[in-house]
Amino acid sequence: MKNIFTSFSSESIVDALRSVFRRFLEPTVLILVISGLLFTLVATESDDILLPKLIITGVVTFFLSLCVSLFLETRKVKPLDARFPLLPLVYGVFFFLTVRITHDFSVEGFVYAVLHFVGFFAGVFFAPYVLGLFDGKDESIEYTNYFSRVAWVFLMSAIVGGSLLALGFIAISSVLALFDLYSSLSDFKIYANWAIVSLALVAPLYGLIHMPKKGDMSTRSYETNRFFSFLIRYVAVPAIYVYFAILYAYSLKVLMNFQDWPKGMISWMVIGFSSFGYLAYIFSKPYEDTRFVAVFRRYFPYAVIPQIGMLAYAISLRIGQYDLTMNRYFVVIFGAWLLIVSFYLIFRARKSLAFIVASLSVISLLVSIGPWSVFSLPFSRQEARLIRNLTEAKILQNGKIVPLAKTSDISRNLSNEIAEGISYLCDYDNCERIKTIFPDQVKIAEKNTYENWKSWNTVTGATYSGTVSRWDVESAIMTDIHVERSYGYAGEKVEPTFFYSTTESLYPIDTRGYRSMIAINPYEYKSQNEKKVYPYISYDPEKNTFTYQKDENNIIPLTVVMPPKFRDGTSPRTLTKNELTFDAVGK
Repeated sequence: MKNIFTSFSSESIVDALRSVFRRFLEPTVLILVISGLLFTLVATESDDILLPKLIITGVVTFFLSLCVSLFLETRKVKPLDARFPLLPLVYGVFFFLTVRITHDFSVEGFVYAVLHFVGFFAGVFFAPYVLGLFDGKDESIEYTNYFSRVAWVFLMSAIVGGSLLALGFIAISSVLALFDLYSSLSDFKIYANWAIVSLALVAPLYGLIHMPKKGDMSTRSYETNRFFSFLIRYVAVPAIYVYFAILYAYSLKVLMNFQDWPKGMISWMVIGFSSFGYLAYIFSKPYEDTRFVAVFRRYFPYAVIPQIGMLAYAISLRIGQYDLTMNRYFVVIFGAWLLIVSFYLIFRARKSLAFIVASLSVISLLVSIGPWSVFSLPFSRQEARLIRNLTEAKILQNGKIVPLAKTSDISRNLSNEIAEGISYLCDYDNCERIKTIFPDQVKIAEKNTYENWKSWNTVTGATYSGTVSRWDVESAIMTDIHVERSYGYAGEKVEPTFFYSTTESLYPIDTRGYRSMIAINPYEYKSQNEKKVYPYISYDPEKNTFTYQKDENNIIPLTVVMPPKFRDGTSPRTLTKNELTFDAVGK
């Protein structure tokens, strides 16, 4: 791997770039296009979603194009193969048309892009070995060499890009400060443009220059160093031993007391460390001469399976209680991936290590599209659950929304489930599909948004965009139908929590006739060594009481004269300053 540092000494940068253009024409062109789009975004400072959408599409297409190029290097090009470079462009158009990028952050769009990125990024690690998945050849040492080299290339690209970024920022800051240019130049654009040069142009080109070829990989020796050997033998593998001992101890605890349900976090702990284990499984192939490494490689696939059983039990409890969500669906999918990999390594006589990464890539892409996707299936399940709850609460009658008179008309649990259902559906697609269920409430949100904008921007003369955030839609729906979310742990009795705000500025506050003004502290978290500042007013949400504390020894309970509507949640959440002002009586 040392050649990665010295390759530029034997050839000029121009020759290296020529070589990259010959070997990776399409990926290199995409790097230049992405960089150009980023420069345009910085120069125009546009808030149009078109440019970010094109940039994200370009990144995904780049990695797919790199996968195709690496694959074609391994075979003689036939007439049909000449069309393969067009595949990334076609897929890029498909991705551009299907990805959801909005001004408000969209979880659906973000996850959709991440899944495609993971799928094609992982593809770089096995693209030259696709055919080896099916021909039964033992390429384990060769593949481990390739996998390690690719991982090293990505790491070095990040280091080179990050180092260039840091050095450039230091130089720019020095010039701007020494020559007093901050007032005459846009320092943000200078820094942003240099970041593009470092991270979007130089770093990926450096990676392409050093990207290994399958034909260069040794089938007998392993290119490594003492540090890497030490890391695998004496850090990674022993850490996996220790952690799985902890997991099995916890599993035994659950089995001995079956009523003690496994905690929700156990699922991601199993997935995270099992995935790390299989990463170490690939890297550790050359070190089978070490006994505890050989034992790890022999029995690790078996050790994962019981933990997958614990994961399945834990996630089935959550799905049974709260149905399927995107997070739980990911747990199911990646738990299934770990199970498939384990069975493959146990029962497959002639194994291909590339299968571990290839299966992850395929699954990531499969769950991003279709009615079974991480968006469609959980969303449809949660939508059906919300409709059932609305019907049970008699809020949905004959396909129309009939708001409750007050929150207390339904149980707190049912109110909380409806509120969580609304929040979930709004979070993942910016309330687009839920608007069909609550059309009148959406109109209320649009009206409130306009009124708030008018109260804040009539003086500035700003143009009204007409954009309504998902938080405004969510708040308008819950306020109008009178449902509230309760906060607490599963099975815990919790009180509903109400949040109120005002369309007016709370300041200035007339303090004439008063000695001082004290801010209310709803939650008082102080360490033992931290001194409290007196006086202060605190609120206990469990007891619904206010307290004035003059000093350490003088605690005065306050009786707050609050209209009943604030206690049962029937009041609108957006109020005037006067409506949010109450009298407090104490000693």
